[in-house]
Amino acid sequence: MAKTRVVWLSAVIALFLPIGGLFSRALAGTPGGAEEIMRRSALVQFYSGNDMRAKVTMRLLSKEGGERVRELIMTRRNVKAGGDQKYFILFRQPADVRDMTFLVWKYPQRDSDRWLYIPAIKLVKRIAANDKRSSFVGSDFSYEDVSGRAAEEDNHTLLREVFTADEVKPIQGFPTTVKRTMKNVQTGHWSEAAYGEVEYNLGLADGVFSERSLRNPPKELAR
Repeated sequence: MAKTRVVWLSAVIALFLPIGGLFSRALAGTPGGAEEIMRRSALVQFYSGNDMRAKVTMRLLSKEGGERVRELIMTRRNVKAGGDQKYFILFRQPADVRDMTFLVWKYPQRDSDRWLYIPAIKLVKRIAANDKRSSFVGSDFSYEDVSGRAAEEDNHTLLREVFTADEVKPIQGFPTTVKRTMKNVQTGHWSEAAYGEVEYNLGLADGVFSERSLRNPPKELAR
């Protein structure tokens, strides 16, 4: 079902995917209003390079001062520019999530396929389409934040332009946010994600993004 989204130009923030510090300049004067901004921003956020790999440190923070830290390796491969994509995530730390894996096959025009492997019980769990907005492994990011949402699924209204990013760096010619935050204003909980060793155009094989990799992650991801 389409929803109405009020677009503050800086507020299109998603986990694990590069968004450029040059985002506002790239879209300045964009014709077509909010819908065109959302389509073009999706290309900047989700499709830089043919593929990508990064080490991610995620901090989960409560309003009471509690903190949990998770470390993971995230990879992404474009099947078609502006279209289908595949994502694979391998959790490294802490011990309770070590070797957990998450696989996404993204189809912009229909529901994506998502799988989560839980090593403690040796179970591959298929993530139902109606769970795509549920919390991603206890963070303030949703499953849908991992691979994005098609601009056509919502109605957008542009109120005014602003741009914020915690930290942006150019990497291999791609402006990339290397630190971002998602806050839950209702609970006071928030999640921070920092990206290190970001690399693009590695020539990742399609086999990396297979269901077989859920139980046996490729060695190159663990390096």
